[in-house]
Amino acid sequence: MRTASSFLPWLALLGGCTEAIEPRPVTPQLAAPELSAVVAEALTQFSSHGLPAVEADEVRDAADLLELWASGGPGSERAARALEQENSSHLAASLLTLSEDLASSDEARMAAAAWLAARAPESALPRLTLRLKYEKNWVASADLARGLLRLGSGAGIEALIAILREDAREEEMYREARAHAAQALLTLPPRDGWEPGADFVADWERLLEVRAEWDRTRMLPGRLAPAGSNPDQEAEVWRMIEWLRSQPLRPVDDARFVLARAPADFAYAALLAASREQDRYVRDHVLETISWIGTPIGTWAERSGVDAATSLAELIGDAATRPRAIEALGALGDSRAAAWVAAWLFGSPEECTAAADALLRCAGPEILPALATASGFTPEATFSLALLRRRFDPNQPEPNSDALDPAEAARRLQWDAQRRSAPR
Repeated sequence: MRTASSFLPWLALLGGCTEAIEPRPVTPQLAAPELSAVVAEALTQFSSHGLPAVEADEVRDAADLLELWASGGPGSERAARALEQENSSHLAASLLTLSEDLASSDEARMAAAAWLAARAPESALPRLTLRLKYEKNWVASADLARGLLRLGSGAGIEALIAILREDAREEEMYREARAHAAQALLTLPPRDGWEPGADFVADWERLLEVRAEWDRTRMLPGRLAPAGSNPDQEAEVWRMIEWLRSQPLRPVDDARFVLARAPADFAYAALLAASREQDRYVRDHVLETISWIGTPIGTWAERSGVDAATSLAELIGDAATRPRAIEALGALGDSRAAAWVAAWLFGSPEECTAAADALLRCAGPEILPALATASGFTPEATFSLALLRRRFDPNQPEPNSDALDPAEAARRLQWDAQRRSAPR
């Protein structure tokens, strides 16, 4: 793999342009990266770990105990003791299966969410996150969010904010949901001067503070990185990555939803490893997921001593998924990526767009001389580069998005806003 400095001549070519490039410079020829059956190997390695498969009768037994416990009747305490004696992984698998069953009642899902919030092991985190995606009952959603917070995930924070902001409905379920959400706030990471539950305004401010930290790093404030690996946890992450192989799109969408919202220390090492998967379909989705996550992976890599930027830059040598690799590399926010991706402005239209988007997300003001007169790019690339110029030079004209689909323009505006607000 070439180093960043080996691409500097291409930046010089960019800076020397006085009109549309014709013909375009030849893009670098890179060695193809080493790929292998990464996912299959990981699934084999962790085959005996993770949440167990459960039989229908186990789910029914758990449902009966749960119903008795939730009833508050004479047998409630006995049912609670029986549930507590169950293996936590088996019970979590049973209750998640119960919750995922479309035929389950609201009452069953609420009871399952309450129990999972208190007792689910870390290996249940991916399925808890996915459950929150589909859960329509606000009480259950509040409890699922509380359980995720306990396990070190802020993936349920937006659900808590939505519930606590709801003040137009007075039905009993919404009042109950707000009460459960307020209880979830008590599990937020502590902070000097904040007394959980003493004042709702202070609790709300703490929730917003935690959300900001979560959005920036995909870690909860004050939470330490795990001392060692957890094979049960890793097994569930790899099972989720395996869903990216699916031809039906729903499992793929579900996996990307979960992986994009997973805590940094829970999933990022596996995602980076899976970017070397030989199955192009999986590799493409992994790289796209890394692009969605963006700078939290860069923050994790810096903290963990992992050179994610070089690893992703090496994947540019794979022509099949080159655009996705360029996008993922730029999404890290690592300024080194600018030199690695700039030459691909002169690649195919897809590579050109990916390179411009990557520069929008990672480049600093030193890129401006190279972009001063460069032109002849795709409409999407032109818009990204115009945003980049204007970020560092307010005298530049307002970028024109008329040639773009509104959703495409909105994505690039969001990336620009995120980069503007990032510490430099």
